[in-house]
Amino acid sequence: MTLSAADASGVTQMQFSRDGVNYLAFEPYATTKSMTLLPAGEGVKTVYVRFRDVIGNVSDPISASITVDTTQPTGTIAFSTPNPTTSATGTLELTATDASGVTQMQFSTNGVNYLPFEPFGATRDVALALGVNNISVRFKDAAGNVSTAVSATITRNP
Repeated sequence: MTLSAADASGVTQMQFSRDGVNYLAFEPYATTKSMTLLPAGEGVKTVYVRFRDVIGNVSDPISASITVDTTQPTGTIAFSTPNPTTSATGTLELTATDASGVTQMQFSTNGVNYLPFEPFGATRDVALALGVNNISVRFKDAAGNVSTAVSATITRNP
């Protein structure tokens, strides 16, 4: 984390807490700090810091929160267009969930090369080539985690 504190007499030390009650020992003031966020796992983590000046005055606590999210979103897709179809366009119905929210999706017609991510939507029309069309989709959450691809197949007849 990045820190900034100022005092007329000069800031000399800082002290951290993960719960706002139990503080670690004072340490020399620095503008950056790394620490393990507790409790372990995902969710909102809050860190508290107090500063001490040259005279020995201690500031009121200041807190900052971050949401830890390392879980990829999950989702499903299915064609709402009848299968097989003679239409040049098929409509996909998409559902996806994630604790931090699903924000984007990306598509592939071969499962290897994906189009750029685009905003998540519950439906999307896709162009259908003649024959079997296998469309793959990956979802991205607000934390940047990307899902495993899911796919749906539809056949376009002449």
